[in-house]
Amino acid sequence: MANRLRRRLSAKRMTRRPAARPAEQPARRAKADPELLKQLRASARAEKPVEAVFTLRLPKGLGSGPRRVDQLARKILDRVAGSAGAGAFEVNVFANLGAFAISAPPQFVRALLKEPEISSAVANRPIGKDVGGALPRPRKKRR
Repeated sequence: MANRLRRRLSAKRMTRRPAARPAEQPARRAKADPELLKQLRASARAEKPVEAVFTLRLPKGLGSGPRRVDQLARKILDRVAGSAGAGAFEVNVFANLGAFAISAPPQFVRALLKEPEISSAVANRPIGKDVGGALPRPRKKRR
């Protein structure tokens, strides 16, 4: 009985078809902060620059040292500047963190969100919120 079962199992293993290869997966889109999306909508109407911080999706197998992060960030920014028709006003690369911050037109930021090397994006500053609300108000000067 055990031999028959063993033969049946080995026969099934031999007749198994190779697993079908999955279709090429589309590039994953970056996760965007809701505050950033809100700022993109608002600044598109007002034509104001948007400040955002992007985290890179570093390729596996390649060195991910600071120099590599800086090169990758600059390469992505140059590529997007060519396709979006506008460039970033200011760029600050956080090479040890695998991220960079920019100040750029909304269409540039939207194009950057579609890049496969971008993992996530957040607004650099909240707009319309009292950032210093946790601090006490200064006292009036004495006379």
